[in-house]
Amino acid sequence: MGFVVKYNPDYKPGHKYYKKKYYHNPDAVEKVIHYVLRKEARANGIDNIRGSIGTYGKDPQGIIKDFYKLKKLYHQEKGVQIKHIIISFGKRPDLTTKKMKKLLTKILGYFSHKYQLVYAVHEDTDNYHLHIALNSVDYWGNKINIRAEDKRQFQIQLDKIWRQYMDRK
Repeated sequence: MGFVVKYNPDYKPGHKYYKKKYYHNPDAVEKVIHYVLRKEARANGIDNIRGSIGTYGKDPQGIIKDFYKLKKLYHQEKGVQIKHIIISFGKRPDLTTKKMKKLLTKILGYFSHKYQLVYAVHEDTDNYHLHIALNSVDYWGNKINIRAEDKRQFQIQLDKIWRQYMDRK
């Protein structure tokens, strides 16, 4: 099994959101963070896995405030406001919650050394999936730029992590 990864905004000309620049809007941070953390979409029970990394605030409003503080600190308040990544697992992996959390920690580690992020596992569709929202400004004040090579490397890392966990079930 492999992961399916979707990056937003990553729209090509002609896509319905290309002209709207949804992720450039001043309220994009709030909308995406609230979407990621919305209770009705999250996995239920023991898999209610969600959180943030790199923020003091742990509730949605605190996380949003921390994202904006970093943008303001580096005068990076224009352009893309947030990067939204969705990783689909397909059906729910046959892992204990403890192992699932360890798996997600390794996945999130790919970005958490550089970006503030918020995450949650959702199962509001047929696919068990992880939402990750990254601040568009890194800890050193640079705007986010995930290139094709970065995506390829991330996919390689995901596949490696997945094999480690599925071989040790």
